[in-house]
Amino acid sequence: MPGSARTPARGSGKHSRSKSGVPSEESPVITGWIARESNVVDKLLNKRYASLYPTVFMTYRRDTDDSPSKVWPIASDTTVSDVKGQKYHLRHRGTSTLMAVARGKYDEVEMFGFTVVWQSYAAGGDVLKLAFDTQAQAEEWRAAFADAISRQTARKPSRTDSSLSDASSLAAEAPGQQVLEARQAEAFQTPRGGEEDGQAKAAPRAAAREASASAPRSRAWASVLHVNGIAVYVEEQDADGEGGAIMVSAIVRAPTSDVFQNLVQLRKTEGLGVLMGARVVEKVDSNTQVITQRWKAAGALGGFCAPREVVLLRTWRRDPEDGTYIVLYQSVEHRAVPRARGGGWYAPVRVEVQAAGFTISPLMSKYVRLSGGEESQESLVTLVLKADMGGLVSERSMFSKMGGPLGAAAMRAVLEPVVTSVVILRDKVEQDRFVVRPLSMTAGEEQQVEAAAAPAPPGRRLQRTTTMLAYRKVSLAVSQQQAAEEAQAAAAAATPQRAGLPSVAEEGEEQLPSPEAAAAEREAANAWAVCGTCPKQYWSSPGDGGFKLRGPTYLTDRKKVPAQPPMFELVAADLVSLEDHMFDIARYLPSVKHSPAPFLFCVQLMVPCVPPISLVATWAAPMPVFGRTPEQLIGDYEAKLGPAPDYVRAFFTSLAEFVEGEGKEADARRNKRFKLIPNIPQGSWIIRQSVGTTPVLLGQKLTTKYSRGPNYLEVDVDISSSSVAANITNLVAGATKSLTVDLGVLLEGQTSETLPEHLIGTIRLDHVDLKTAAYLDEATGRILKPGEM
Repeated sequence: MPGSARTPARGSGKHSRSKSGVPSEESPVITGWIARESNVVDKLLNKRYASLYPTVFMTYRRDTDDSPSKVWPIASDTTVSDVKGQKYHLRHRGTSTLMAVARGKYDEVEMFGFTVVWQSYAAGGDVLKLAFDTQAQAEEWRAAFADAISRQTARKPSRTDSSLSDASSLAAEAPGQQVLEARQAEAFQTPRGGEEDGQAKAAPRAAAREASASAPRSRAWASVLHVNGIAVYVEEQDADGEGGAIMVSAIVRAPTSDVFQNLVQLRKTEGLGVLMGARVVEKVDSNTQVITQRWKAAGALGGFCAPREVVLLRTWRRDPEDGTYIVLYQSVEHRAVPRARGGGWYAPVRVEVQAAGFTISPLMSKYVRLSGGEESQESLVTLVLKADMGGLVSERSMFSKMGGPLGAAAMRAVLEPVVTSVVILRDKVEQDRFVVRPLSMTAGEEQQVEAAAAPAPPGRRLQRTTTMLAYRKVSLAVSQQQAAEEAQAAAAAATPQRAGLPSVAEEGEEQLPSPEAAAAEREAANAWAVCGTCPKQYWSSPGDGGFKLRGPTYLTDRKKVPAQPPMFELVAADLVSLEDHMFDIARYLPSVKHSPAPFLFCVQLMVPCVPPISLVATWAAPMPVFGRTPEQLIGDYEAKLGPAPDYVRAFFTSLAEFVEGEGKEADARRNKRFKLIPNIPQGSWIIRQSVGTTPVLLGQKLTTKYSRGPNYLEVDVDISSSSVAANITNLVAGATKSLTVDLGVLLEGQTSETLPEHLIGTIRLDHVDLKTAAYLDEATGRILKPGEM
């Protein structure tokens, strides 16, 4: 019965440790069967066995399972509603969501339930609705949740929902605006292919990007005011709410390393300057901190404005090629800095920073040589900030919308201390060169930090989409399209009358087809997805993508070279939503099951959102790979295309080693080799800098599993296993319709026999709309087009 509390059936009184991170000393507060509302259909309940621990809540498909099917951390910002009775649809045991809806396989029951809300993104940004047979059971579970939340004392920072800044009032009030064209203001160009593997980050280049004919209209920047001789620019805001950032830039007569060290000091108390003088409340790792700071609005009007407060996740890195430092910020929640409760005129207002960043750029090399030194003695510091300042000046407040000149003046009063922080940073760094340092006398405790390494920026070149394009008379992509047309024609001929959901007989009795007929019906219904469920206008292959990879002599000189076109051909991209993320998703995908290719390499990126979404890219090889030695693979290549170059020999040597073996040892070996390179050639500066272009060994950073099928090898990457990766993914997922994202996958060359490196495949995702994701029903294997559910 849902809600009956008892100890787990595993005898130890607690579940074994899993990726949920439950400490081994924790015992469950309450356990038992519950009813959980589906993520897809409202009021449709699924029975699950559940355990509430002091720090996490977990559900299991069966009470004998050792690993949970889903995990929610208990955080300080988790909330629980009151118990309320209402009618639900309780799904029959062993029935999928699709069949329950299509055939009415559920019971309408009166139950008592409550809602648990996880507001922070790292915790899933989730809403969980639970139901129980009796009010007493519901109240017991609700009290256990409330107690666990109140006792929660340790949790990781997570990103909060942020608001866009409303700077249009400043622009409207600025007399004699100087408009800076976007192509001039956008002085940051994201490179590809980093120098140091290990972090999916990048550094900017001081070069304007050429706008393509298909790119959206560029937004202009307008100078709206000056603070201590420094101009403040505001980005034009369009009708969709895009834009609205502010930009401040100043020249500092000091090396970039000095400026950077002053900006990211490890402070125990707040110092001078917003962002610069922030107090560090948690050091996450050597390149990540959680900081907080309060400030008061400036000027006469500042006395009428409440103090502002920020709690931010701060990360940084350094570009080893040109020496530019990147420091990025975004709002998070943290237990050490709870939000102020109650109104009050002087209660601090939390500023929601959607994203912000400093760049600290040195002089160009030719000017460094002219000055006679080896290191640039001047730096250009630029701050770009997009935030909702909250309170009366929030874009959501009526005062901001109707305040006119008074509202603009209030916004200036709140923003001026932020702008002044750049002035304070400049003055402090420049004064540190002298024997007497006035600002240093008032500085808080600090600890200098090392700069993180970042990638080198290659140029962009689009060439052939695959090295082995001439291996077959008909490309594998064309063969895949032909297979799709044949499957759809066969489906139309075999089952013209069964295009919708499973039917019910007119007499009310179910028409249960034989297993063979059910399988045929499923294959016919899924024929539309043989070329992938993601609409073709959203994906393509960018060829070599302009990436840089380890060269043949990398082990001695650390040099990287421009990539060659990828070895395998991109044949399909699948975008599917699910009840829960799953491994080995390729066994359900028609693009894999019906592919004519001898071998497929599939990569699944599990996107943490509600409902869960998976992106699967599939690349095809023109020859079989499993059970083949490097010599056999090279022989297949040479039989068709002639003598194999060194990079082809190195590629097949790496590939044969990578696909060989199964089990934990083989997967651990693969985790040290599988590499991904990201790049965002088109998108906002903040997102480009957050994602970067540094190659990363995903298996060393994220939970990564490998599945092997008859003709495919699948790599599954769980992005939610890292809070930092989840935060960055959330930033990207919220703006996919305005982004172009390039991804390259390869195997890291670690010996002379596996160098130079070569791309397995590349994929470009262009302005993807996540709402077009198809729905995959795990129980039946059906894949439904958007709108069919």
